Amino acid sequence: SSHFGSASQARLAASSLLSSLHASSPAMQAGQYTGNEFKDLKPSGPSSAAKAGLFCFFVLTRALHPTIIDASKTLDPETGKRGIAYSNMSVVLGECVFTLMAACLMALALGGMKEIRLILDPKALKVFSGIGLMYALGDYLEMASMGALSGAAYQVLLQSKLVITALMLWYVKGAKQASLQWNLLVLIMLSMCVYMIGGSKSGSGGAIPLMGVFNVLLKVTVSCLCAVLADKYMKD
Repeated sequence: SSHFGSASQARLAASSLLSSLHASSPAMQAGQYTGNEFKDLKPSGPSSAAKAGLFCFFVLTRALHPTIIDASKTLDPETGKRGIAYSNMSVVLGECVFTLMAACLMALALGGMKEIRLILDPKALKVFSGIGLMYALGDYLEMASMGALSGAAYQVLLQSKLVITALMLWYVKGAKQASLQWNLLVLIMLSMCVYMIGGSKSGSGGAIPLMGVFNVLLKVTVSCLCAVLADKYMKD
């Protein structure tokens, strides 16, 4: 009986000690979680103004470059149609060389040779070189489509990337869209069809440049695939 009495006293002492420790903890003294526990932590990353500036810069560049390509077209005196007088591949090669040089200079300025070695890592180089080649293919398709379409028509058809990106995110990453989002995407697709049909009736000959439309859709598909793959591998 003395053995059971001492065991009972030990359990009571341990229970009392745990209760006192639990009651004296800061979490119990503060009560329930209010969210103020992390109020002193400063947010990391760029500021809201920097994010807004980068967003406006990105939208401006995406809107300007088809306009510049369309303005570079010249009138063919034999056919009477405006077209691109230079080679599509020359633009793509020039852009790739400039992008490669600019990216290496930025990496060197921000991280030195250590950053350059990370870029030349065989594992990363194998993945992102393939993505870069697909981006170059998308640029070529863009130039080919701009040769047959006006800048405004190209910009409208380019919005099909919203639907294609949503489908690819669903397939590759399993990210589903809400029903309201799908309705908005379908309305955008319908508005593009109405624009192209209306433009074909008011244009010369009343024919839709099917090859230009096909090149735009191919360009959008390639660009969306590159964006989804880049997002996937840069976050791994």
